[in-house]
Amino acid sequence: MVRLPDSEFDDVTGVAGRTELRNAFLTAVSKDSPQTLRELQEDAFAAFCACRRELDRLAFPHTQPLVWFEIAYYEAAAELISALKEWACTWHLEADWCFDNALRTLQSWLTDKNNLRFQTELYVTDVILPLNPPAGLPFYQPGPGGMTQQAYLKWVREEIDNAISSNSILSHAEASQRVALIDSIIEVAKKYCQESEKVLSLPRSVEKTNLQKHIKWSLRFQVKEEKLSEIAEKDGVEESAVSQAVKFILERIDLPSRTQRKRGRPRGSKTRNLRSSKIRRDLGKLS
Repeated sequence: MVRLPDSEFDDVTGVAGRTELRNAFLTAVSKDSPQTLRELQEDAFAAFCACRRELDRLAFPHTQPLVWFEIAYYEAAAELISALKEWACTWHLEADWCFDNALRTLQSWLTDKNNLRFQTELYVTDVILPLNPPAGLPFYQPGPGGMTQQAYLKWVREEIDNAISSNSILSHAEASQRVALIDSIIEVAKKYCQESEKVLSLPRSVEKTNLQKHIKWSLRFQVKEEKLSEIAEKDGVEESAVSQAVKFILERIDLPSRTQRKRGRPRGSKTRNLRSSKIRRDLGKLS
């Protein structure tokens, strides 16, 4: 499993790939909203065990993870599918990758039912490749293990200055001309950085040092159903800052915002005791 430790996650600037963000989001759900996992266990584990033999035909237990698209219309798993859809609807986790993680988690409970945490992605599926730079400039990689635009431009400026100093002809240039030449090349480098960030959809305003906070805001909004204004007030920030961060995280992990989803249980789901469900959700908010 590829996962960044908290300290490393905070220190590296830039924006994580989609898989790392999804893992971080579900890890936060496991920690800050354990009722989400308890409800998954209460509502879906029995159904999972009941159709386990049928599911064995799709994947070897404990060795090959089940995949949602393989069982979503599998008649033998109808009760499990219904339970998972209802659970996902309740907690606003209606995305195929959330179902995949839920299935992996159900599989893990066959050997350790007390392990109440999501079994996240085993492999990083997103490979973020940098754009080719203008001739002579180094690559700029804003993703994991990369650098900020500010650090990149500082490095490029130092490289240009060293190149001018080591050139027997250019080294004779007056100081003002030297600065003008460096600045003109830096403008080219800056445009390259902006294009790289645009292609990767990585806004510079979202630095990795803030990702943990933004992920928790997204969890509180999406899963715990806190209002953006409430989050902003509690954390002492502008509501627009919370809104922008939550929008970015949800879009990056491909999770539809709960405000875009129709309220209520999915068709075909089992009838639940709504009062009990509300009590469990309220407990989840307090945990």
